[in-house]
Amino acid sequence: MTAAMPAPLEIAGIGRLAGRVAIVTGAAGARMGQAVARRCAAEGADVVVTDAHASRPTQLAKDIER
Repeated sequence: MTAAMPAPLEIAGIGRLAGRVAIVTGAAGARMGQAVARRCAAEGADVVVTDAHASRPTQLAKDIER
């Protein structure tokens, strides 16, 4: 069995969402929103996170920036 070839953008080190902005609501919860925000950032997007709790998005943004 051979490994699948990575997509051309992955070879170049460019994420699929590079140059795009992702706005994620409810991003500071422990589930879906946070996972979506982290994945979008990993794929190269600039991520805007929002949540009803003021301090949570700030901490998530700091974590994503690292």
